[in-house]
Amino acid sequence: MRRAAPQLETEGYLASYPGRTEILLSRKDGEPTLILYPFGSGWVVVTTLFSDISHGQGHLHHDEKKLVRDLLSWAKARSRVKEASPGKPLDLRLSMVIPKGKRPSAARIMIMRPGRKRPIMRKVVTLATPAAGKRDVPFRFTVPKKIQPGVYRLDYSLLNRAGKAIAPAAESAFGWFSIARKSLLKDRRRSRQSLGKIQQKIRVTPSIVRTESGMNVTLSIARDKGIPADLQLVARVAEQQKPLRLAKNKASRSFRLPAKKGGTSVPYAVYHASGRLLERGRIAIPHQQAKGIFLDRDAYYPGQKATISVRGLESGELTLIGLGQIEDRMIAKNGSTNFVIPPDLPSGAYPLAWTLQHKDEIIQRGTLTVTIVGNRTKFLRLSLQENSDSSTYRAKALFRLHSDRAFEGTMKLWVRRPDGRVSALLEKKVSVSRGRQNIRIPLAFKKAPSGMGELIYGLYVTLPEGAGIPQEPVAVASGRRIIDLGDAAILGITKERPVYYEPTGPVKVSASVYGKGKARIDLYLEGKRIHRERIVLSGMHRLKATIPSPARGFQTIRAVVTPGTAKTSAEHSFTYGTDFPDLTARLEVPKHHGSVLPVRVSIVNRGKKASGKSRVILYDSDPRDKGKRIGAADVPPLDPGKKSHATIIWPLLKKAGLRKLYVAVDPEATVTETDKNNNIAALAVMIPDFLVTLKPEKKSFNAGEKIFFRMVAMNFTEDTVKSLSLNHRLVSPGNSLLARESLVINRLKPGREMNVQRSFSFPTLPRGDYHIAAQLLSAKPLASTSTRITILPTLLLRGSLSGTPAALSSCGPFVLRYRVTSRGNIPTTSGEVSVTIQSPDQGRPVYAKQFGFSEGPKTVHLAEHRVPPGRYTLRLKARAKNRPLNMSKDFLLAEMPLLVPPPAAIKEMTTAIPRVLILQSPADKDVNRILEKKILDEAFDGQAVYYKIVSRARDFRKQAMTGMFTSYVLFEHDEVSDTFSWLKERVKQGQGMVVIGTSDQSRAAAQSFGFRFARPLRDKNRVLSIPKDAGIDLSGTIPVSGTILPPKKIGARPLAVISKDNRPVALMDIYGSGRVIVLPFSVVTSTLQAGTVNVYSHFLRAIVRAVTPKRNEYSTVAAAAFSVTAPAGKTRARIIDILPAGTTILWAGKDSVVRDSTVTYTVTTGQEPQKRAYLYRPGKKRGTKPVREIYYECNGKFMKMRGVGETAKKD
Repeated sequence: MRRAAPQLETEGYLASYPGRTEILLSRKDGEPTLILYPFGSGWVVVTTLFSDISHGQGHLHHDEKKLVRDLLSWAKARSRVKEASPGKPLDLRLSMVIPKGKRPSAARIMIMRPGRKRPIMRKVVTLATPAAGKRDVPFRFTVPKKIQPGVYRLDYSLLNRAGKAIAPAAESAFGWFSIARKSLLKDRRRSRQSLGKIQQKIRVTPSIVRTESGMNVTLSIARDKGIPADLQLVARVAEQQKPLRLAKNKASRSFRLPAKKGGTSVPYAVYHASGRLLERGRIAIPHQQAKGIFLDRDAYYPGQKATISVRGLESGELTLIGLGQIEDRMIAKNGSTNFVIPPDLPSGAYPLAWTLQHKDEIIQRGTLTVTIVGNRTKFLRLSLQENSDSSTYRAKALFRLHSDRAFEGTMKLWVRRPDGRVSALLEKKVSVSRGRQNIRIPLAFKKAPSGMGELIYGLYVTLPEGAGIPQEPVAVASGRRIIDLGDAAILGITKERPVYYEPTGPVKVSASVYGKGKARIDLYLEGKRIHRERIVLSGMHRLKATIPSPARGFQTIRAVVTPGTAKTSAEHSFTYGTDFPDLTARLEVPKHHGSVLPVRVSIVNRGKKASGKSRVILYDSDPRDKGKRIGAADVPPLDPGKKSHATIIWPLLKKAGLRKLYVAVDPEATVTETDKNNNIAALAVMIPDFLVTLKPEKKSFNAGEKIFFRMVAMNFTEDTVKSLSLNHRLVSPGNSLLARESLVINRLKPGREMNVQRSFSFPTLPRGDYHIAAQLLSAKPLASTSTRITILPTLLLRGSLSGTPAALSSCGPFVLRYRVTSRGNIPTTSGEVSVTIQSPDQGRPVYAKQFGFSEGPKTVHLAEHRVPPGRYTLRLKARAKNRPLNMSKDFLLAEMPLLVPPPAAIKEMTTAIPRVLILQSPADKDVNRILEKKILDEAFDGQAVYYKIVSRARDFRKQAMTGMFTSYVLFEHDEVSDTFSWLKERVKQGQGMVVIGTSDQSRAAAQSFGFRFARPLRDKNRVLSIPKDAGIDLSGTIPVSGTILPPKKIGARPLAVISKDNRPVALMDIYGSGRVIVLPFSVVTSTLQAGTVNVYSHFLRAIVRAVTPKRNEYSTVAAAAFSVTAPAGKTRARIIDILPAGTTILWAGKDSVVRDSTVTYTVTTGQEPQKRAYLYRPGKKRGTKPVREIYYECNGKFMKMRGVGETAKKD
C-alpha cells in the first residue's frame, strides 16, 4: 500500500475487537475497517471490505486490488514472510522439489510480484546435489532499490546443462519477503464522530447515450416521501465524482465518458456526503450500430414513457407483448416507437417479447428485460424464538419489513430439509401498510430428516392482469434463514475412485456424518441395504463400507442416519463400468398455432453401446413431484451417437400461464445406462391466455383478386369471457391503413375456438408486400397476430359487351359494341382483342375476329358473316402484354348469349286443312253480297283454308260430289232445296255442316238434322257470350242484331248464349261421325249494325274449324299446310315444294305459282305467321314426302337457307 488514504470501498465499521488489535485502516471518523490481531500461533485479519461485489460491478480501484492481493499473499505465506528493505541484501533458504528421473544442474530463481506474470528479477544458481526429492538451497541476493512496497515470492525453474527448463516453474515454500512502510501499521484511530441516521431511500435511474466522441451518462436521483430535504450527496460514475444537492424530490448529474466497447458496462454509485454508500449499480453499454431491438434506458419509473428503437433491421410489423400490453404497429428501418410503463407495477425485471415481421416474410424474435424501479418492499430481519423438541420444530417468527406502499398480500413459508426436499409450511393473508412493521407467525413442523435446514419465506402479491404478466402471485420480498432440524446430518458420500472404467473389483464407500448422541447409520445400494452401524456421535464420524461386486451400469448409494426418531439421508450416484448406452432427451416446441401443441422430443444415445427399445413420457410439471402425464411414445433401439424423434400432442385447454414440461426417457429403467441423471429434461413454456391465428387462403394474390383469410380466436383459460371483439385490418407497404373490420364475439368458453372466414376486396392494389393483422380485445388487448401477403405484378383487363344486340341478323351488318379497361397494377403495353361466336356443341368457334388492343369503348361493324341459325355464345377475349416484365396473360372479358334466328322459319301445320263449300243466297243485294264476300275472305283467305262459294243449289250439290270438300256452309241462303238427304249422308260419314241464318230454307235445313226452334226474338240488339268450354278456339262476347231463332235439341252443346239469360243461341250436335252447328241469326245484319267484320270473320273461322274432320279416309285428295315467320324482322321468303312426279296440284292459294308438280310461294312475312296450304292428288308413288327449299331475300338476292352458310340464288 503506497498511500496513507487509499481508494477503498467499505460498508460499516468494526464496533468491537480484541485488546491486542492493531488497526491498519480506519474511516474518516476514526472507526476501524481493517484490523490485525494474534490468535494462538497465528494471526487474524478482519475487514469491512466488499471487494468481491465491487469487482463484479466494476468499482474495484487498483488500490483496493493491491490491498486484497497483499492480504492473500501474506495469508498464503503464513509466518514465512521475511521483511526486507530496498537496496539491502537478503538471505533466504529455498525449498525445492526435484522430480524422479530428472538431474538438473542449475535453477533459475525469479522474483515475482503477485498479480503479475513477468518477474522483476532473474538469477541462476548451481545445484550441488541434484538427487531426486526435497532439497534446501541457500539463496542470497540484493533487493532492488526501486522495488515497491508489497509482498513478493520466489519461483524456481530447474535447468539442464544446456540451460533449458526440464520441469515447469514452481513456487518455493519459503520464498516470501515483504517491503512495507511502518507508518501504515500505526494506530490511526481518532475520536468517534457520530454520522447520524441516514435514510437509504433514494432511487437512482441511470441512462446512457452514445455520441460521436464518447458517451453521456446521466444519473436521475429521486427520493421517497419522508426523506429530509436538502440532502448532500456524491455521485460517482466510473472514476469521475461530482457533488449533488437533493433539495427537491428529483435531481440529476451527467458525466462525459470516453467511448467504450459495446457489451461492457460502467459502474455508478451514490454516497452520502459523510461517505456512506446509498446506491450502486452498473449501466450496460449498448452495442454501437448493432442489429436488434433496444430500450432507451436501463430502468424506468412506473408511468414513464419508454422508447424502443430498431437498429440495423429492415422495416416491418413490430409486435410487443409484455407489461400487460399487446402493441402491434408498423415500424420503419432504424425507426423507433414509444409505449408507457404501467403505473401499478412493483419494482422488478419484466420480460417484453418482440416479434418483427419483415416484408420478405422473415420473422425475427427476441425478448427485452424491462427493469422497473417502482415501489419496494424489503424484509429487514427475521427473529425466531425456538421451542423445539426432538421430533418437532417450533418457533415464533417475527418478520420485520419495510414497504413504500400499502397493499394486500400473502405470506408464504417453506422449509428446505437436509435432503434437499422443499415442503410448503403455510400461506397467510396479510395487510401491509406503508413504512416499517412486524408480521408474527407461529411455526410448527416435523424435523425429519435430521440436519441443517433452511426456512424460506416470501411476501407475494397478485399483479394486474395483462399480457406478459404472470397470473400467479409474484414475490415482492423474500428471504431465507438457516435452521437446525436435528442432532445429526450426513455431510457427504465418497468413493475410492471417481470413475470405474471397467466393471471389476470392489467399490469402497465412505459416508461423513456429523452430530451428537445415539444414532443408527444405514447404507443402501439401489434400495437394498448393504451395511448398518449403531454409534454414539460426538462430532465428525466417517462410516466405511465395501461393495464386493455391484451390478453393471448406473448405481445409486444412499446413506441414512437416524438420531432418535428423526432421519436424514443423502445420495451419491456412480457408474460401474463405462461401456453402456446413455440416453438423453431434449424438448422443442413450435410457435402456438392452435388448441393443441405438438411437442417434439429428441432422444440421443450418447453412450458407447447400442440401446434397446424404450419409451419416452411427457409430463406437465415435474414427474417426481406429482407431474401430470401428457402422453408417451416408443423409442426404437439406438446405436451410439444416433438420434430419434417423437412428437407428442399436448392439448392446451385450461393450460394458460407459465408451464414447465418434463420428458423422461426410459422411466421403467429397461435400459442399463452409464448415467440415469440425464434421462429427464425440462422446458419452460408460456401458454398465452388467448391466442389468435390468421391464415390467408394463399400467400400471393393478384391485383383485383379477393383476399380470403381465416382467423381463429382461442381461449386457454378456465373462464368464459364475454363481450369480445376481433379486429382485423389490411396495411399497405407504406404502413397506411387500407381496410379494417371488427367482429363481435358474445362469449368464448374455456378451450373453445371461434373460427371466422373474412375477405378484403379492392378493384386493384399496387404490387408489394401487405400485412393482415388481427387482434382480440376485451376491455384491453388480449392477443394479436399478423401475416404477410404479396400482391403480385398483375396484368388485369376488365371488359363488357354492353350495347351489343342479343340477336344476329342473317342479312345485314352486325354492330358489335365492347369496352376494355386495364385494371392491373402494371401497364398493358400491347395486346389483342378478339370476338368469337361459339356453339355449345361445337369445339371450334363458327366465327372469330381479332382487333388491336386499345382501352375504352369501341364499335365495330361486321359486314359479312357466315353464322348458321342457332343459339350461340358471344365471347370477348383479350391478351395483355407487358414488355418490360416480359409478362402476358389471356382474359375472358365478357360473354353473352347470342341468337342467330333463321331468316324465315317454316312450321308444319298438323291440324286438318278445312276444305269448305259455301252456299250463299243469289238474291242478296249488292251491298249484302259485298259484305258477305268480305266476311268470308277475311275468315278464310290466307289462313290455310280451301273454300269455294256458290249461289245455286245445283252448283252446290255438283261441287260437293267432286270430293274436294270436307265441310259445308249454308250461309243465309233462301233458295228452295230439293232435299237434304245427300248432305245428311255426307255428315254421317264424318264431314261437317254449318247452317247460318233465319230464312225458311236455313230453318228447314237445321230441322232436317233434328233441331227445333222457339219463338223468334225480333228487332233487338243482344250480346252473345261464348264460354271457354264451348269446344271452339274462341271465347268472349259478340254482338248480334236482327231476328234470332232460339234453337233446341236434346244432347246438343251450346256454343253461344244470350248474356243476360243464358239462353242458347248457337248449338253444336254430333250427327253420325260428323258435326252440325246451327247459327240461327243473321251474320250480315249483325256485321252491318256492329260496323266491323273482324269479329264475325274470327267467329266464322272458329265455327268452320270446329266441324272440320281431323281426317277423311274416303277422299283421294291430300293437303299440305305450313306457317312462315321471320324472327329477325320483316323479310321476303320463297318456299318451293317439289312433289313427286305424277302428283296433280289441285289448289295452292294466294301468292303461289304452280308448275307441273312444283308449287312456289313468295311471301312477305314478319313475326306474325303467314299460313299457306295446297291440295294435291298424289300420283302412283304414295308416301313420298315433298322436297322443300327455302330462300330469303338479302340485298336484292334470294339466299338459300342451309344447315351451315348460305349460297346466293338470283331472283
